Amino acid sequence: MDVKQFEQQARQDPELGPFLREVAEDAARLVSVEEQRRFSVSGVDLLMSAAAYALFRFIKDFFDNRIMLRNTETLQKQVHCIEQLIASGVAHKDAQATIIVLFREIAKLPEDDPVLKAAKALLKRENGKRQRMRTHHEGTEDPPLFC
Repeated sequence: MDVKQFEQQARQDPELGPFLREVAEDAARLVSVEEQRRFSVSGVDLLMSAAAYALFRFIKDFFDNRIMLRNTETLQKQVHCIEQLIASGVAHKDAQATIIVLFREIAKLPEDDPVLKAAKALLKRENGKRQRMRTHHEGTEDPPLFC
């Protein structure tokens, strides 16, 4: 969606339209008295366009940043998992191929997928066993369960 489409749809949206109008009207009050005269209804509409553009940029930048952070975090997890597999004796090429494919396939699964549910259930059972063992051996630390 480009900024023009965003502005048109935002103006018509029952939540965004009034919000943008309020921003535009408040912005019109902040300009000097001399400039306020030029901000009639059409001036407020001009400020609504500016507000819509600013909102578009803010939201787009916010989500782009979140995507970038999520991608960086995923890459860091992949590297960590590859390193863990190599440390356990798997060849680098095999470890890298396995983790890349595994992460790609997991990313395709919905959160309530039976495969993910089964994996989570296994980890919960294992965590329960470790918790019970830890009560007998206080002070021992659990190894990380993620790779």
